[in-house]
Amino acid sequence: MANELRYDLHARIGPRGPACGTVYLVAASSGRNSIEEVRAATDIVEVVSGYLPLKKSGAGFSACCPFHREKTPSFHVSPTRQTFHCFGCHESGTVFDFVMKMERVEFAEALRVLAERAGVVLDGRGAGEDRAPLIAAHSCAQDLFRSVYKALSGTATREYVAKRGISPEMAEAWGLGMAPEGWSGLVDAAAARSISSAVLERSGLALPGSTRPGHYDRFRGRLTFPIKDSFGRIVAFGARSLDGSEPKYLNSPETPIFSKGRMLYGIERLKHHPRTAPVLVMEGYTDVIMSTQAGVPGCVATLGTAMTSAHARILSRYTERIILVYDGDKAGLAAAERGARLLLEGGQLDIQVAVLPDGQDPCDFFLARGEAGVPELLGLTVPLVEFLLDRVALRHDLTQISGRLKAAHELARNVAAVSDPVARELLLARVAERLGVSTQALQQRVVAEVKEPRPSEQGEQHAASAWVQSGPKNARKTASLWIVQAALNEPAFAASLTIEQIACVPAGSVRSILETMASAAANAGATPGSLLDSIEDPALREMARRALLPENHGHDLSRMGLDALASLSRETGRGEVQRLQERLGDDPEALAELSRRYRASKSGQPGSMPGLIPDASS
Repeated sequence: MANELRYDLHARIGPRGPACGTVYLVAASSGRNSIEEVRAATDIVEVVSGYLPLKKSGAGFSACCPFHREKTPSFHVSPTRQTFHCFGCHESGTVFDFVMKMERVEFAEALRVLAERAGVVLDGRGAGEDRAPLIAAHSCAQDLFRSVYKALSGTATREYVAKRGISPEMAEAWGLGMAPEGWSGLVDAAAARSISSAVLERSGLALPGSTRPGHYDRFRGRLTFPIKDSFGRIVAFGARSLDGSEPKYLNSPETPIFSKGRMLYGIERLKHHPRTAPVLVMEGYTDVIMSTQAGVPGCVATLGTAMTSAHARILSRYTERIILVYDGDKAGLAAAERGARLLLEGGQLDIQVAVLPDGQDPCDFFLARGEAGVPELLGLTVPLVEFLLDRVALRHDLTQISGRLKAAHELARNVAAVSDPVARELLLARVAERLGVSTQALQQRVVAEVKEPRPSEQGEQHAASAWVQSGPKNARKTASLWIVQAALNEPAFAASLTIEQIACVPAGSVRSILETMASAAANAGATPGSLLDSIEDPALREMARRALLPENHGHDLSRMGLDALASLSRETGRGEVQRLQERLGDDPEALAELSRRYRASKSGQPGSMPGLIPDASS
């Protein structure tokens, strides 16, 4: 199984340039230029063909879609537009979107992967030449740890692993190792591979001596667990003492390639995990290994930290269902509750919590039951909301008014953080029912909890709300979408947009998207792919991506865009007339002039109002 899920960067995407794995410096004065360098050096057909067997189809290529099951190919790649589109599930995007979806990573990581393939060093985004030596150092460490584990000196470690119920096959599949006794086993082994002590220190694998020059190994005489990123590259280690020395568990420190608040043990095995199948979140390495050995797929563990919002966002790329599996003791229950609240606020509503009986951990649970423990575990799960309500009920007496009031205030903070309006309403209804209060009253409490967004969140919140305006603003929303769709899919239309035309679009996310694409469209050879990739903000980029159409879409988008601009122009003119009327009061001559201009703006006559464009039908 491990070999099936192992990711080989160059086997999948393939290297570009004279030497595999070599990264060449490319002058880039800014992050925007770096992205453009990567995009220009990357052909979407070459990248996609590393994953799928593409066949020539008209002016493009086709294959069975990797994002849903189908027998007849409906997935098309356009080399001229540098985009892909599936007519079945309607997924679409550029080469960055394709890598993000296939590898289930965020834009920054997809950019890094494609940059390494193209030989581009990313300016200000984590240069490839800084990461490669650190990853090589971890590979060297793993080779050493595995050799010691298999040797005579690793006998006690292998016996401990067997005592925990882990089979030799599982130990091999998960790469369990043994850090050698002594102070310089890894330092010496790395030196033999021309890996300097300075690199080992940056990797978190060695420490500088305090009383004498040189470096010494961080991990010594411990059972080691390699920690991999989503691509299967070893980026850190967890190590357990076997002689009672403290700390019991020692993890790698934060490094340029490892952040424990953003990584999960076993994440690399979720690459092909079905989104409809649950992911089980546990607390320990052996919990994950034993659960996998018992036949439970989709197990991961946090790395010595509580569940974070970053973990929640990462898991949302792999599954629609998350089960938090924790020990039944007080500490386990508290950790489960913290994780559950974060996941709830991250929009993960189909979440369940499994609290194991008698204070057992998942390792003990499956060691005693084997595969028979799987249905038993699933039978222990309760929905997230019910789990949180039960936990709150233990702290507050819901038979008393004061207890229900405290519980309402506590839960309102979590409900207020849920951005999806339907999910929020469903949660409100269930919490109100349990607490015996009206939904309206609880809603008022939730509104009171909502705060102004932090600057880092404003772009995302604006983007999320741009397409869901209600009431009389629906027409403006539709018109704005048409303009974005026309500009993205027809670069010539985007290039023709003037400052005055863009100013007719309501200020906010849509206008920002149009300004960016209009600027990018001025470059020779602009394509829908290059326009989409010109949008750096993740939320705005995702908003624009949803407007991407297949190559032969059959719509007169330029006409639709002009019609939409004319509609917004007329609305802008009417608003300007109303504002001027309020300012001028009862001046007869000024009002007569305003009346003339208003009639002209309704008929769409050129030059009828300052800064307005004529109706496309005139």
